[in-house]
Amino acid sequence: MINKKTKEIELIFLFLTIGFAFTSLLSAEEPACAVVPLARCGGDVIMRISDITNAHGANVSELGYPYVLCCDNFFGSTGSLTCIGKNKLLGLSSTTNAHAESPAYSNYSTNVCYDGFYNFSSSNACYTAPISYVCGVNESEILYLSDRGNAHLANVSYVSGAKICCERKELGEVLPTFTARWNSSCTWDTVPVDLIVEKLAGSPLQSGDDINYTIYKTPSNPRSYLGEYSYYTWKASRFDGAGEYSFNATDVARGGTVKSSNTINIKTPPTNGEPICSYFGITSCADYEKLLGKGCNDAVRDMCNSDNCDTIAKGNNPPRTTDCAWNEGAKQCESVERNTGSSCGGYCTRRITTPGDTCEDDGFLDVSWGAAWISTCGESAPSECKPGSQRFECPSQVPLPFFDWITFALAIIVIALVYTGFAITKNKKK
Repeated sequence: MINKKTKEIELIFLFLTIGFAFTSLLSAEEPACAVVPLARCGGDVIMRISDITNAHGANVSELGYPYVLCCDNFFGSTGSLTCIGKNKLLGLSSTTNAHAESPAYSNYSTNVCYDGFYNFSSSNACYTAPISYVCGVNESEILYLSDRGNAHLANVSYVSGAKICCERKELGEVLPTFTARWNSSCTWDTVPVDLIVEKLAGSPLQSGDDINYTIYKTPSNPRSYLGEYSYYTWKASRFDGAGEYSFNATDVARGGTVKSSNTINIKTPPTNGEPICSYFGITSCADYEKLLGKGCNDAVRDMCNSDNCDTIAKGNNPPRTTDCAWNEGAKQCESVERNTGSSCGGYCTRRITTPGDTCEDDGFLDVSWGAAWISTCGESAPSECKPGSQRFECPSQVPLPFFDWITFALAIIVIALVYTGFAITKNKKK
């Protein structure tokens, strides 16, 4: 049996253990970066620097520099210097003996990046600020520049210039390894769109991995659906009416959530409730252009590429056309004939150049079309990819059924009435 004194000792030991753990957390070193001699760097070497002030910079592979930018205690960092789109510290004019520029600039081709820096919502975790600026919560002061461009580097403040602040990953936060976006800026509430997830360099994402998509209509009303990497088609019926929508994508297996980099504006097309295809009379690829200027040109492009009105199946395009494709330069929806024999994906586009005449004038319908061969490797156009025309004979008359069960029944009724009339007239004469 445990006596009272033993219990008291156990409680004291428990409190001491908790206090020690709490003190350890409080005393843990904050993430920090500094320009120091290489021998004093106990963390990750981000870049080489010629001095602690008024210095030039270089890549880590350049060995002729006495100082390094050393970063330590950044949660979740593996020491990777790979640029993944949101972790750029600055740009260098060269790999060695270089001037520097703000991470927001793109004049220099050599970028210095670090996986300890990350921000989910902005375009980049690092930014330049005035010398007197105090970096925000969950941010670290990294380095000083003599100017925002064509600058020298320093570990201490210049009289004028800029400092670089970088947001760091929070304790327990999982870095996503992908980006997310809608494939359009707008669409109509009758046209499906895609939610696109694109993996970053070194991402473990594989085709078929589960991604949970949570769609928000501004400002609320979330709807979640489980899809797969790398895209998910959002059905038009799932939109909750006109308005702006964003979405979050979450890697189900590994964690990490990314908000879509853009929003999509859902509009209602002017059809008075009638389906788009019949309202606008879309029976060929070129007919999709009737929708241009009706409130969402992105939807016109998507409808053309997907052939939402199924014009190919209606047979109203030139012979051998198998698809519709949007020509962004010409702002045209063209009939496309894929050539399976092409070595580099070449294809023939066909477009009706004249609407043809009608059947009423001479009993024939004439259709003409132009053609262009599209190839990325300079292939010559096959012989069948050329302009042409074709005459279709119109039916001379529209055949109607001569005698069906309805006309048969009507005939019997009429005969019966006539017979009855004759019988009544005959009886009156008697």
